[in-house]
Amino acid sequence: MNPPLQLGLAGMGAIEPPDAHARQVLAGRTGPWPLTELQRELLHILVFYLGAQRAIQLRELMAKVQGKVKPLPTEREIKDAIRSLVVDFKVRIGASRQKPAGYFLITNSQEARESAQTYIAEIKKLAQRVRVLLDPHELAELAGQLRLDRDDDDPKEAA
Repeated sequence: MNPPLQLGLAGMGAIEPPDAHARQVLAGRTGPWPLTELQRELLHILVFYLGAQRAIQLRELMAKVQGKVKPLPTEREIKDAIRSLVVDFKVRIGASRQKPAGYFLITNSQEARESAQTYIAEIKKLAQRVRVLLDPHELAELAGQLRLDRDDDDPKEAA
């Protein structure tokens, strides 16, 4: 295994490579439960797709898991498995709808922001619907409940 990348600034220490957490999840060293066969295979593939410029399209992912995961997963099952890898296992998998479109392991803060922007736009569109459907009192109550906080019990997110 390669040694951690060095930042070169005194007192800053080593920086983990972008695929380090994904490889720890693959090795079973972290995560809330064992990976499914599909999640494991997707991670095996994605560790070779570092950065947005190397994104792999959904149909290519499907072709790569064919014969390795039975029965052949649907597009929805692959999307759900990737969502679980991100949400449950905290693997930073980005998705791009612009060329080169597809999934990739996030390598920097710009890729993270660009990947999150899609979801932020979706949240805003959903909020527009909610504002029409609920009365002002319900909206005020809901506004007090909604926040985008990090999980307090996850040390990786607290850092």
